[in-house]
Amino acid sequence: MIWHLPLSTILLSLLPSLVTFFYIQIRYRSEDLDRVFFIKLMIWGSVSVIPGIIIVSMAISLVGNGLISMYLLKPFIAVALIEESLKLLILSLILYRNIHFKTVKQGILYSVAISMGFAFAENILYLTGSPSAYPLIVIRSLTSVPLHGLCGAFMGYYAGIGKTGEKKFIGKALMISVVIHGIYNILVNLHFPYYLLSIIFIILSLLFLKQQYSKTHDISSF
Repeated sequence: MIWHLPLSTILLSLLPSLVTFFYIQIRYRSEDLDRVFFIKLMIWGSVSVIPGIIIVSMAISLVGNGLISMYLLKPFIAVALIEESLKLLILSLILYRNIHFKTVKQGILYSVAISMGFAFAENILYLTGSPSAYPLIVIRSLTSVPLHGLCGAFMGYYAGIGKTGEKKFIGKALMISVVIHGIYNILVNLHFPYYLLSIIFIILSLLFLKQQYSKTHDISSF
């Protein structure tokens, strides 16, 4: 259980989300971000892990263990689709119509807040009862936490596009995030050193997002 985890382990699992929070608050302090709302979104992201872990566990038990399940149903449907749908639900119900969300960049940053909360809570769940907590948290900090942030950024990007004119953002936001998350799930489960491809994939996806962002009228250094 979580209360049996050493305090150092809990703090380590929180560290990537805290670093992201302070980086955004310092780097983008001129973007008129509401800090309290940002924290609320992180909390909502954390809470969404509870139904997420239940639904994902049920979905994994249903898809079986065949080749199609391993490389399609589990990584893309049973995990990525469910987790990203929960984040998108928070974005749609809480963030999208909020007065603090006015630009594409704000959409990206606030959506990352949702994902960072989700990643923190997911870290705790993975670490609960793990005999190898510290190696696991290092691996997840280098790959899974940035992955969740990246998927959130893509969602926020398309939400921002919808906010500024194009209304049909939900389909694109969900599709892109599920594809990225699903590919990551496959890569990270490969044996060493091949799972390091997941880091390269995250970097390439981030570069693609920056290239897409540069096409918007919301141009300022990102």
